[in-house]
Amino acid sequence: MDKLRAIKLIHTLVWVFFVSIIFYTVYCGIFDKITVYTWIAIGLVILEGLGAGGV
Repeated sequence: MDKLRAIKLIHTLVWVFFVSIIFYTVYCGIFDKITVYTWIAIGLVILEGLGAGGV
């Protein structure tokens, strides 16, 4: 059961990270604060989408 909890914890942390960067991207767009970090966040979301699409 410990392995399952570890997998759930890792999944939750990754999910929180991606939800945070998606909200950050939306915030930057609404308030016109586009920086290099915005583009990094967009790139990470795109890479995650490409990776999940291959599954």
